[in-house]
Amino acid sequence: MNLSSDVEAQRRTQRKPRYRSVANALALSFPLSTLVAMRGDTRDTAVYIEVFLSTKAFPFDPIEYYRTTGIEWAFGIVSWLFNSVGLNLVALFFLVSLLTFLFIEKTSRLLGLRLVEVLPYYLGSFYLLQQLMTIRQGLGVAFATSATVASLLQRSRVRRVLACAFLAATLHLVSIVPIFVGRMLQEILPEPKRFRVAMWAASIVVLTTVAARLVTSLDVFAALDRLAEYAADAELGAQRSLFEPANV
Repeated sequence: MNLSSDVEAQRRTQRKPRYRSVANALALSFPLSTLVAMRGDTRDTAVYIEVFLSTKAFPFDPIEYYRTTGIEWAFGIVSWLFNSVGLNLVALFFLVSLLTFLFIEKTSRLLGLRLVEVLPYYLGSFYLLQQLMTIRQGLGVAFATSATVASLLQRSRVRRVLACAFLAATLHLVSIVPIFVGRMLQEILPEPKRFRVAMWAASIVVLTTVAARLVTSLDVFAALDRLAEYAADAELGAQRSLFEPANV
């Protein structure tokens, strides 16, 4: 009886920092999510409005829904649900933004950091792009990062990794990539020593830079309609130097 009480007390003690961290994250994220919810005529707003208003019935076929709208299944399900209960697109934008921040908070906590320590980097590079324009990508990347870190730290089973990859695909198709890559690299990650981690990070920077240059030079984007549209866009397809703040 005493042992059971001690175990329960220990669990309560472990839960308190987590709940406190989530509460602080909500307090920090609420005004930022409100700003996203009240967004003006940003690049993707008109598209989201059109798709949201047209999703009156439950989208049973995720492939057909993506083919006709260009948007993943989760957005369609939430749009249908919000339309059914009378909530508007402002509420949906707020929910997407808040969930994005909560996944960032979870990742930060897994890495032993606080959200307030991570926000300066996120707000400086990703917030405007991923929450005021490409909101599905922002949510998908935040979820995928959280799932990947959790998998690496907790040695998740393949079944759980596949489940996370499926959910990530319903948020944004690209977000399945870091989940599978993280799983493949799980066995060869270096020991957490400063020199090894620095060399590993430097190698990733070099390899991804070379790969990006190669893909661009071979016009791979032209083979995919959606990427071809982005590449042809004057803003999204603009070249960026290696040492611009967003890259650094």
